[in-house]
Amino acid sequence: MDDPIRVAIVDDDGAFRQAVRHWFDGASDIVIVGTAQSGRETLPWLHEVHPDVVLLDVATATSQVHEISVLARVIVLHLPGQESRVLEALRAGALGHLDKQNTRPSQAIAAVRAVSRGEAVLSPAMAGWIMDEVTRSRRGNAP
Repeated sequence: MDDPIRVAIVDDDGAFRQAVRHWFDGASDIVIVGTAQSGRETLPWLHEVHPDVVLLDVATATSQVHEISVLARVIVLHLPGQESRVLEALRAGALGHLDKQNTRPSQAIAAVRAVSRGEAVLSPAMAGWIMDEVTRSRRGNAP
């Protein structure tokens, strides 16, 4: 049997961290190695727990995505209206995103499994938003 996927959860909202932890109840191939608030102590803590995947709040830790993505694969957690921050996090090395308000546990489990294999995870809504941004950018650069 393969080793379980080691997941760390980084979000400033303690109740939300607990809820996310419960998303993975019953997933025998995923183990939560810990939860933490974001901040300067996040990187040293991640070095200690050695996650394969980090679920990272995009609002509080976008600046850390690049450094964290060197240690583990990153899925950013976001709220509606934070799409530009998700795009920034993807540019910095995140492989996917989960909407804090609309993600079901089965979707989170599937996302962690996919990202652990190096696959990107984007919801249809986020993919559409990114395509709209690309289209707007092209129009703005048209001669």
